[in-house]
Amino acid sequence: MLFADFCVFLEKLEATSSRLEMADILSKLFNALLPEEARICAYLVLGQIEAPFKGLETGLSDKLVIEGISKACLVKQDIIAKHYKELGDLGLVTKSLINWKGRSLELSKVYNEILTIANTKAMLNKLMGFISLLKGLSPIEAQFAVRIVLGKLRLGVGESTIIEALALSLNE
Repeated sequence: MLFADFCVFLEKLEATSSRLEMADILSKLFNALLPEEARICAYLVLGQIEAPFKGLETGLSDKLVIEGISKACLVKQDIIAKHYKELGDLGLVTKSLINWKGRSLELSKVYNEILTIANTKAMLNKLMGFISLLKGLSPIEAQFAVRIVLGKLRLGVGESTIIEALALSLNE
């Protein structure tokens, strides 16, 4: 599945607060995935990179993400910080700043790049990996990628909703 298609499902999830509707949207998402993408999808929808017991996070703070957005979009950091204060969401800020189409990356490719960022020790290398990722994404993809990297996806989806969606997807 393309990451752009995955982001369309994330937009739908973001627009609803009904748990039953979320389970229905997720079941359609799981049916559209390749089997090897289901694990990736489940983690990302929960706002995680790996299972919680592994304790893996990207290690990028808001300030580093602002710096990365600044370098990728060629916009001064103080302008990005100002927009961030107004909107309260770096994902929306990034979406408004990116003016290119992206490279139509696969979900697994984006996930692997985020995983590489998380497993990288040096902050400069993390930042360069993040900038490289942003330059390959469209505005909507960048919005959700930034939220995922920061661990602030906030879709309201819990593990029980994922389990219900998987059960529904088996019945379809």
